[in-house]
Amino acid sequence: MDYFRVLNLSKEPFSNSPDPDFFFQSEQHLECMQKIELSIRLRKGLTVIIGDVGTGKTTLCRQIIRRFSEDERVETHLILDPGFSTNTEFLRVMARTFWKLNAKEGISDWRLKELIKKYLFRQGMDNKKIVVLIIDEGQKIPGFCLESLREFLNYETNEYKLLQIVIFAQNEFEETLKENRNLADRVNMYHHLGPLNFRETRSLIKFRIERASDVNPAPSFFTFPALLAIYRASQGYPRKIINLCHKIILTLIIKNRNRAGWIMVRSCEKWNSPDGSARRWRTAWKGALMAVILMLIPLTLGLDREPGRMYYNVDRDVIAKTPETADQMQIPEEEKAADEIIDEAVKAAVSYPEFIGQVRTGSNETLGKMIQKVYGIFNEYYLGMVTQANPQMANPDRLVSGQEMNFPAIPVEIERPLVGYWWVEITRKNTLEEAYGYLRDYPADRPPIRIIPCWNPNEGMIFVLINKQVFNSEDSAREFLELSNSEGNIPERLLSEWGSGTVFFTNPLS
Repeated sequence: MDYFRVLNLSKEPFSNSPDPDFFFQSEQHLECMQKIELSIRLRKGLTVIIGDVGTGKTTLCRQIIRRFSEDERVETHLILDPGFSTNTEFLRVMARTFWKLNAKEGISDWRLKELIKKYLFRQGMDNKKIVVLIIDEGQKIPGFCLESLREFLNYETNEYKLLQIVIFAQNEFEETLKENRNLADRVNMYHHLGPLNFRETRSLIKFRIERASDVNPAPSFFTFPALLAIYRASQGYPRKIINLCHKIILTLIIKNRNRAGWIMVRSCEKWNSPDGSARRWRTAWKGALMAVILMLIPLTLGLDREPGRMYYNVDRDVIAKTPETADQMQIPEEEKAADEIIDEAVKAAVSYPEFIGQVRTGSNETLGKMIQKVYGIFNEYYLGMVTQANPQMANPDRLVSGQEMNFPAIPVEIERPLVGYWWVEITRKNTLEEAYGYLRDYPADRPPIRIIPCWNPNEGMIFVLINKQVFNSEDSAREFLELSNSEGNIPERLLSEWGSGTVFFTNPLS
């Protein structure tokens, strides 16, 4: 489509049609395809592929047909919808599916089976061909059809089956097999397709963009937080990933942008889930696993993002690996196990909120100064994120007094462990509004303070107000505290630990 060319794309990268050219060979899909091919070439009979909705069964089905299309020894036939009303109807379709078997009205079931049997023996024994019947949407197969399929599997020589049957079905087909033991006993190869992990999700998105791109290297349309948001929204199901990415690409075109962030993904997810399923984002996940992901992400993924990296507080030495873009991230083989732990943790961990809070603007207050006070830094990236989070804002250059501003959660990483550093804590608040208000009213003649918005699994969101000075020893921090207390009655205390699994939204060391 021509309108995709504005993003340097020659065609739509996230079409939900099962195009074999866009078949992404994840580890499990590649393994499944190899098993199917081996089972067919060895003529073992019945192969069953089970998977939930959107795990890529139909695409895999088309890929198998494509793989055998140039092999003259293999003859493939496809049934897309096996929801037949009678066994006679099923046998007639089978007869018509096979070459030159045109069943006439009034012919008996027994005669139809004999015609099919004759065809299979002629092709399999006389012509030395492998006849393959592929059935998609196998969960729709009625019981009488399963019995006929079982009979077809009885057509065999001393060495192999004359008909190779591959069934792609949803999870409920497992119960069907349990209820039909005679057919289940004939299953030669059984494979269960699950969702992709985070690493595979990123690779799938990159692969499709590269296939559809006009330029080399292909553009990167998603920030790392956006990729993480896509994975969490889709739960790794390829169809959900593709549908969501399609809507994001359209949004980029409509808004004349070339890169999507976390907030845009969330917005498109809500568009994709009008029934309110996006509320899954707010499900309370287990805190222990969040601690795992927070400690492992810097070690395994090597995140980097403009203007600053995603930083987490880790209670041990961490050597940061920071490639310039998410597309350059390479995960060594020895770290795959840790990557899989991350995938599980992403699904089960406690999530920090989308926004750290809201603040009502004061008189003569600028957006730049508000961003500086909340995040400890101001640049175009933070300006863009906050602007995107506040569509109600008419003019970022001129704020209306009393207007409520949303501040998105933008995690930052701490480049080095926080062990050995000391801060003077003034107070802490439960909301950003309270913390910001305290900062506004803080005496100007006192040493300057700042807000540290942070989150941890035990306390949730907290806003710690600290003195801007960071100390390298307890003695120097205590000396400053004593001097500070002698000049006023503001309660202060020393702070040296932030808690395991703490996620920072500004860098306490800067």
